[in-house]
Amino acid sequence: MFNLPRLQKKQSGVVLVISLVMLLLLTLIGVTATQVTNLEEKMAGNAKNYNIAFQAAETTLRGAEAYIETLVTTSSFDGTNGFYGEVDTDPNYLNSSSWGSTVSAASVRTFSDIPAAYQPRFIIKYIVADEPNLNAKLNVGGYGESIAGGQATIFRVTSKSTGITGRSQVVLQSHYAKRF
Repeated sequence: MFNLPRLQKKQSGVVLVISLVMLLLLTLIGVTATQVTNLEEKMAGNAKNYNIAFQAAETTLRGAEAYIETLVTTSSFDGTNGFYGEVDTDPNYLNSSSWGSTVSAASVRTFSDIPAAYQPRFIIKYIVADEPNLNAKLNVGGYGESIAGGQATIFRVTSKSTGITGRSQVVLQSHYAKRF
């Protein structure tokens, strides 16, 4: 038989314990990296969802402003179907029930290219300016034109849209003036 040196006889499996500890640390690093990757993927998905909701609301806002340009009179602003007149109280724009009877953006423009969960909607409120001579301060003609003022009718346009999943909502508002 072979005679083993004294050093080999005293080993008690420390290498096995150290290698198991190292394997445990590598497993923890791998699990943590997977969780971080999943979190980043969810964050990117939420950002995309919000971006789509914002773009749909912005497009709806511009569609509503284009709709205002087609108006000949303000007689349709009677507090129904999302058209509010000067005496109507403002709806709660953040409450979902306020948007139930509003105008769907599809009635003004086709939004087939926007993959939103729900059809974008808008509300238009006819506003009477409280500030005296406000119309004289407006440049309704457009940017760069020297003709300022003139009698203009002011509207507050509010649009609402959701993202792909319906979990993110965007509400945008602008003021629009038109000469009749």
